[in-house]
Amino acid sequence: MTENKSATIQIPKHKFLAKFPTTERRYSELDLFRNGAVEGVKLYHHPYTSKKKSVAIYRIVFLTFAILFGVLGVTTLSLPSTLSCGFFSLPTTLKGLIMTLCIVLSLASFLLGISLRTDKEAIVHSYNHWRRKLKTYYARKRLSLVGPHRHLAKGLRQTHKEVQEKMREKRDETLHLIGKIGSSPLSKEEKETLLNQAIAEFHERLKFLAHGFKHDL
Repeated sequence: MTENKSATIQIPKHKFLAKFPTTERRYSELDLFRNGAVEGVKLYHHPYTSKKKSVAIYRIVFLTFAILFGVLGVTTLSLPSTLSCGFFSLPTTLKGLIMTLCIVLSLASFLLGISLRTDKEAIVHSYNHWRRKLKTYYARKRLSLVGPHRHLAKGLRQTHKEVQEKMREKRDETLHLIGKIGSSPLSKEEKETLLNQAIAEFHERLKFLAHGFKHDL
């Protein structure tokens, strides 16, 4: 399968929210999945795959903390009711608080570790990246609205809110899509291909929205 090159998109200054760039040809396998065809997928885009290593590292870190806090909690439990060492004394109440804290931190670390998902982490990473970009663009444009352009501030604020809402909508749509991909009867390799394309498409759509806001007004 040959990858087609998408045409350069010119963003109308007053209608940049109207539609997204035509990126469908770049994600043909994803379109087949949306339309019910699930065979013959090939891997071209790798935002999901490239995130797997970092998510695995975070998972190991959280699970390691869970083990350490668990061991510390058990060790504290095994200490005598009142432990004295020179001028230091560990009363029963403090021992109970330390043990409870260790158990809570151990459970929290464990739950965080097992809840990490590469696809969701990649989407959240892309979403936060373009949300920060949008915030920066808004701040710069807001500072530039002085003197005779001050009356545009209200319109700029409204447009900023609309773009934020569009980004949230695309995030939720993509999360729903990856949920369908994960529950589909596809092979691991085919799912990974579709996840890569879904996340790459999501990234480009948010980029389009942020850049559209940057060059609007």
